Amino acid sequence: MVPFTLDKRRWSPSWEPDENLCLFARNIDRNLASVVDIDRQSENMRIELTPALTLAGSIENSKGTPIPGARVRINLVKGWQAITSVKDVFTDNQGHFEIYTLPQKQEYSISASFQNYFPSLVITGAINRITDRQEIEPIVLTAPNSLRETRGGLGKLAINVIDEHGKGIDDISVMIWTRFEDGSARGFPFPVVPSNKPGLYEIRDIKVGQYHDITIDKNEFARFKKFDVEVKKDNNQPITCILSKGGTIEGFITDEKNNPIEGVPIVVNSIVTRKDIITDKRGHFFARHLPDIRYSINAEPKSDSPYEITVFRGNVFCGQKDIKIILKNKRETKLRTSLVSRKLPGFDDIKINLNLDQTQDKMMFLCFWDINQRPSRNCILQLRKKSQEFMVQDVVIIAFQTSKVEQKKLDEWIKDNNIPFPVGMIQNDVEKTHFTWGVKTLPWLILTDKEHIVRAEGFGINELDEKITALIEK
Repeated sequence: MVPFTLDKRRWSPSWEPDENLCLFARNIDRNLASVVDIDRQSENMRIELTPALTLAGSIENSKGTPIPGARVRINLVKGWQAITSVKDVFTDNQGHFEIYTLPQKQEYSISASFQNYFPSLVITGAINRITDRQEIEPIVLTAPNSLRETRGGLGKLAINVIDEHGKGIDDISVMIWTRFEDGSARGFPFPVVPSNKPGLYEIRDIKVGQYHDITIDKNEFARFKKFDVEVKKDNNQPITCILSKGGTIEGFITDEKNNPIEGVPIVVNSIVTRKDIITDKRGHFFARHLPDIRYSINAEPKSDSPYEITVFRGNVFCGQKDIKIILKNKRETKLRTSLVSRKLPGFDDIKINLNLDQTQDKMMFLCFWDINQRPSRNCILQLRKKSQEFMVQDVVIIAFQTSKVEQKKLDEWIKDNNIPFPVGMIQNDVEKTHFTWGVKTLPWLILTDKEHIVRAEGFGINELDEKITALIEK
């Protein structure tokens, strides 16, 4: 990202030939923000700032104790690159932090650090603006001193990073990821210590044990990822990491009349990497430096666009050039009536194992979510933590998977993450069910009273406790 100072709301940037230009614009006083990828061929452009959001959270140690004064930095994630966009903030006396005026529908990385603790990194996933304030799960920092007291102690990891011709690669970024019991994954950036041999590095002071994966990034190369990495006390045998230039995926976005659509944000996503690009005047998109694995492609028009968000799933692999995604016009939303003060609709098109007798004289909390979206998964994991508390309050939790996925995949995720409440899935017409239930974005939350009359909808997970308390006190 190249910083510019605006003078009378106009600016004339210049950049190197190989640089990608991304503009992050904010008006803090009015709480407006926007992110725009700049086409090199553009001579003039108009930037529209839209309502922004605030990200809030907390930093704590492995025992759940808040850490005051921790440094928190938020980066805008574009592909694998993190572009620093907001100044650092520090947690207050209760370990809380807030970061203001962030563009919506973007993915962010939040890094946290404090003296005598290992740093930690969390990727938020694309955040849609449901409310002005979005809570994230607490970020946990681990103290090296406590690690040394464990039986395993600290170890080191040797890596040999080379290109496809066997030449050593310098100036790399390394992240080691740990999977936690709640199903979330957190990455720990580690400095690498070079040796006399090009491409050979050591990563030191890592807790001995098994890790989910290691990722290595280098500009103009595809991301390297290796799963199931073991760290030992003395490990002199390096892991060979071969970085390639990767492949490409390209295609076109059109409307239903085959007209190209310019300026559509496209997400090329996989279990290894994510690339964010924008269609040009021909509706063409092009993603490069991709590992050779299967991808999904999301076309995510802005909220004021007349087109629907479209997910292109299936066998998308590197080398494909003929992908065509047709965006449908949004269905009229003015007829979509709020459910507030109305009885819940029936579960006619939803397959779910639910005993309705168990919901009698109890409040119902319903969550419409999508297993393919990280914010939805995080919402379900947060609800799992609250399930016992809700049971005491006579609140029944029910979740509905909205997109069509394999039942086996859904069942395995529920089992692996110990989800204790019923999870159903829409069977046929997803859009019709969304319309019936008034779902406008995901995750979509609905709360009823004990007579199953809807009392709140479309709120954030951070507002749930307050709304339940208000119902109980009535």
